Amino acid sequence: MILPNLQELHDNFNCLDDIQERYAYIIELGQMIDDLPEKYRRDEYKIPGCISQLWLHIDKDDRDVIKIHADSDALIVKGLVAIVMVIYHNQPLSTADTRDAKNIFDHLDLTQHISINRRNGFYAMIDYIHNFIHKVTS
Repeated sequence: MILPNLQELHDNFNCLDDIQERYAYIIELGQMIDDLPEKYRRDEYKIPGCISQLWLHIDKDDRDVIKIHADSDALIVKGLVAIVMVIYHNQPLSTADTRDAKNIFDHLDLTQHISINRRNGFYAMIDYIHNFIHKVTS
């Protein structure tokens, strides 16, 4: 999986003039993420609050770096998963804990263009990740 870094993501969104281009880019991002291992496509990994199927598994390695595996059955949501991965995947716990994904989402100018249901799913992923971080660092 080769996703842009956070600055590249921001720069790419700034170059897109209309919502259709933004949607196309979000879908393209979703196509860049690795397939979710089948063992994580179970109810225990589903994220509530999203109208689509959304699975997320988060762990940390022995260096306290976050590892995320996620997928959705909806193209836009899968793209939002990719954005979440740009923000958090392969980040040290200490860095990830300071990331304000909701603010990043706003700065990418997605808040007004993504439906409330998809936005709720995005926020549910963020909450899940931060809950994980606080659980393993407490």
